[in-house]
Amino acid sequence: MGGKGYVTGEACLIPKTCLEIYEAELKGDYKKALDILDKASALLDFLLGGENGPDYLVRIKAAMNLVGLPGGIPRLPILPADDKTKDELRKILNKYNLPESWVGEKI
Repeated sequence: MGGKGYVTGEACLIPKTCLEIYEAELKGDYKKALDILDKASALLDFLLGGENGPDYLVRIKAAMNLVGLPGGIPRLPILPADDKTKDELRKILNKYNLPESWVGEKI
């Protein structure tokens, strides 16, 4: 907290959430920023989890595709998300309760 900004792949999927975190921190409202992070934690933890670095890219792209954003597929040798990963993402995305354009749509 206290940085001047940040660059993150999550902003491709949850731009409003990322902007709200940034604006809260800019105002010095760290409690609000932490509250937003807490509400987004299930999704963020899943996106950042995985066994290796490329899992992050695979999960971001798969999540974007699931909500109707142009995520595409990763370049070889990285493979697209498997069905188990996509099913887990669907569960998490359907429970996401922060203001994004796709929230409220059945995924």
